[in-house]
Amino acid sequence: MYNDLNPLPQLSDRLFLTDGGMETTFIFHQGIDLPHFAAFDLLKTAEGYQAIANYYRAYLSLAVEQRVGFVLESPTWRANPDWGSRLGYGSEALATANREAIALLHLLRQAYETPDTPIAIKHRINPGHLGILGLVAPGGNGDGGTAGRGRGRGGGGFGGVFVGGAIQKVVEAAMLDGDVLMLD
Repeated sequence: MYNDLNPLPQLSDRLFLTDGGMETTFIFHQGIDLPHFAAFDLLKTAEGYQAIANYYRAYLSLAVEQRVGFVLESPTWRANPDWGSRLGYGSEALATANREAIALLHLLRQAYETPDTPIAIKHRINPGHLGILGLVAPGGNGDGGTAGRGRGRGGGGFGGVFVGGAIQKVVEAAMLDGDVLMLD
């Protein structure tokens, strides 16, 4: 089990599973509507929250059965200002959605992690998150080609701070207990 003194478990020589296409599963196999392909939007209802939890539970049960690790990747690829605004989310609502997604993954990890099944949490974000994370100064470029959007919203949301070219505090509210932050 991970703590700040141990390396990330998925970097060991152990086998780790991950899920296999949340949005595709919801849309094509379960008939769940995902406007703008945004799975995080499901978190706003109890039914959607349970759909996400149940999706992960199927994979986690397999990992426990096979005694392999698991990488729980958050459903937050679209939970950023660029896409969130298309769904009516403001910066606070996006911050809440990201926190709730990570909190759900922590609950699932508590329920399923064993010594034989270490579970890593990966908070998946895209370049549009940079503004709500406060990682790009106003007028800076770092938004992955979405010029003019997702920038300069200074620190709103998570409390991330860009100082002197280094991230001093990354996603304070969402990144708990050594989770992995992946920007892609």
